[in-house]
Amino acid sequence: MKKSLISLVILSTLTVSNLAMAADVRVDSRIASPQNITITGRVDADVPSCLVNTTDQLQLGTIRVSDFDGVSRISTKDSANVSISLTGCSAGLRNARITAAGIGSDTMLNTDRAGSNVGVAVLNDLGAVVSLMEEVSYDIVISQDTHGANLSIPVNYIKPVGEAATPGNVTVTLPLSILISDGDIV
Repeated sequence: MKKSLISLVILSTLTVSNLAMAADVRVDSRIASPQNITITGRVDADVPSCLVNTTDQLQLGTIRVSDFDGVSRISTKDSANVSISLTGCSAGLRNARITAAGIGSDTMLNTDRAGSNVGVAVLNDLGAVVSLMEEVSYDIVISQDTHGANLSIPVNYIKPVGEAATPGNVTVTLPLSILISDGDIV
């Protein structure tokens, strides 16, 4: 068995070496012209990227009209967070800016026509309303160790100025854009 295996290896080696040395091909005792094979491909520049994960739909939960006190327009129930995470960011990406587009109103108005007169407000870290009359930006640093970053934007129900909250469904949209950079964002 060992002898036939060695013979097979020697025979295979001779055949491969003969193929590697063949340069001309004979056709009817004439030498055919050599053939050139063109091999093509492409190498592109690395394109920096990050995987962006956002809260597609946030459930604020059910509250009662009595969850608004006489002091603040904001619900006394705990706020919820719109979560944005950047993961798998390419090496060299350092900063991100998440911008809530200006919607021409301090708060996000309810788009459910048969719903409540209550809207939703974006809040700052202290729980105060962040006006959405103009765009609002959040700058975050991308970790060079984890190649990611996270941002939580607190939101809560808000009633109209000078009005009592009415029962009904609430549906709002928060338009966001995300800019990721390998340098400072100006």
